[in-house]
Amino acid sequence: WRITLNGAPVSDPNSFVALTSRMVNCTTLTGLPVDTIETYSGNSGLQYTGDGNWQFNWKTPKSYASQCRTMTLTLNDGSTHDADFTFK
Repeated sequence: WRITLNGAPVSDPNSFVALTSRMVNCTTLTGLPVDTIETYSGNSGLQYTGDGNWQFNWKTPKSYASQCRTMTLTLNDGSTHDADFTFK
């Protein structure tokens, strides 16, 4: 993600409140209950890469095979940002 506030890059990790995922229907993208992501890979889950750019390393559970999921990032201003994934 690239996060900005009034055009200025956001570099404060306290801007992030939660990162969750939920299984969704692959056609409609409507979902089921939310699961908190707890498994990380790499140095840490959340990494700042500069100029408002953030990277999240996520080791997905094998149980996600053949699922579609929506990852939701929640920021401290209450806004949410979604990314959709299809797992093979």
